[in-house]
Amino acid sequence: MQGINTPDVDGGEKTPVRTVVETETLYPVDNPDLWELFTQLPTEVAPKRSDKPISRLLNVGIELEADGLLPGGQEKAERELVSLVNGLLARFADKVEENKQDILRVETSRLAFRYSDRGLASEEKVELVADDRVITDAFERATPVFTRALANLWVNDYLVRGLERGGEDEDLVIEAHLTLAALAKVDDVKETLWRDADLTAKRWLDEHRAEIAALPDSRDATYTMLREMAEEPSFVFLTKPKNRCVAPGTWNKDTKAIDKFERYEGRVLVGEDGKAPANLNDWEDRVVTTEMDRNGAVAWYRNPSRPGPDALTAVYYDEATGRWRSVQPDFVFFLRDGEGSMRASIVDPHGAYLGDALGKLRGLARYAEQYGDRFVRIESVSGADTESLKVLDLKSEAVRAAVAEAVSAEAVYEKHGYDYK
Repeated sequence: MQGINTPDVDGGEKTPVRTVVETETLYPVDNPDLWELFTQLPTEVAPKRSDKPISRLLNVGIELEADGLLPGGQEKAERELVSLVNGLLARFADKVEENKQDILRVETSRLAFRYSDRGLASEEKVELVADDRVITDAFERATPVFTRALANLWVNDYLVRGLERGGEDEDLVIEAHLTLAALAKVDDVKETLWRDADLTAKRWLDEHRAEIAALPDSRDATYTMLREMAEEPSFVFLTKPKNRCVAPGTWNKDTKAIDKFERYEGRVLVGEDGKAPANLNDWEDRVVTTEMDRNGAVAWYRNPSRPGPDALTAVYYDEATGRWRSVQPDFVFFLRDGEGSMRASIVDPHGAYLGDALGKLRGLARYAEQYGDRFVRIESVSGADTESLKVLDLKSEAVRAAVAEAVSAEAVYEKHGYDYK
């Protein structure tokens, strides 16, 4: 879309008018073997909200229940979380009892000393008055370990079980608060609880992966958000792309015409003529030409540049920012091997001199380590020009080790790259 100037109706100054470049619709090629393989390729999801594993598990239960995939999902998530806390209480029972006494002894003594100059009759009387307040304060300080939602769930469960045994409401609440406060003081309890909640949420999502993939597109964003709440990267399988509208070129304001992109054969999404436009640079064109000339070559996929259901994504941990980042390699190529089976390769032309080059290499190296057995090749390509392109074999353990230790992508290519032919 590009603005061009036209006169005002009253003959005054020219005003910009939008010219719309008519799009072309591309359709998935008719190749069942290709799409069967495509939808078995893993794409990773980078954690973005990893500080909420308990909320994640609760919401996974709620959403799976809403979609009819896990009847009683919310209640099951709540029971699972209460069970995790009970398991920790059993595991650290002796330490919890010690911590209970420490809370009452240390904190109450501190309060007794604080009020000793106010004319109170005795320290014993202060302790009796202070106990409930000390426990409540300790419980409030412990809440972030469990989250308010889980703390309340567990206290309510403790209260119900206690009443069934004939206990008194007030005493049971105080005992529940004291117990959680004592558990929160045990080393590694938070890390263990959060990890187990995160793993349970992951297991539920994995168990229902196929059913989730079959849900309406409107549900994609919800489940993507739930996966992004994980503490570690997760993966789903690629979704077959639907019909896609693309521009056949760009508007040239000087010639007032469309500069059309070259039309390529062999794409997995094509127009009515069996070809599709692509705006490729020299390196990308060289890679497509080279790969499609190989024995058994069938088709190629221009991977989207942003994460999405039909985008193959790899992730890596950025030490500088303390965040997980995602990268999308440029191309996935499909070929038939010597036995006639459909196979895939990843080839990513990307300048080693670019600021994100090393991060992208690390993302692809990590992906190759995790899923390399699903691909014929996973390679990154770089060079000064099309005639000097070098390739890195990221399925090689030695290359991945070099990427992990490197301070620049260029250094890895210099030592481990070989001519791209």
